[in-house]
Amino acid sequence: MPYELKPRNVERRFFTCEQLIQRQQRKDFLHRIVTGDDKWIFYDNPKKKKYYAKPGQSLPSTSTSTPRSNIYSSKIMLCIWWDQKSLVYYELLQPGDSITGNRYRLQLIRLSRALQKKTAKV
Repeated sequence: MPYELKPRNVERRFFTCEQLIQRQQRKDFLHRIVTGDDKWIFYDNPKKKKYYAKPGQSLPSTSTSTPRSNIYSSKIMLCIWWDQKSLVYYELLQPGDSITGNRYRLQLIRLSRALQKKTAKV
């Protein structure tokens, strides 16, 4: 069953609502959130051969002469951080490297520096 609020409680709730509205109008909180992700990405850097052919002459088929490449050896890890407006920091790890505690600590230090540079520009 609903009950009536005392005038003091009504005042308190009204004041709290006003503060929340003013805080949102000053600056939203989303600008302070930084999101990050690690993602394995495939890259393919094929070596193409140049073939010269006379008019009417067919080119050799590359699909039968070239074995299929190993897709697992052509992955690198992308570590990326962004905020509400733009990309803040990213790092591409060397093939075969992975995230360790020390590497993650260094990335967070570099991210912090990138954030400081970004806020200094604004």
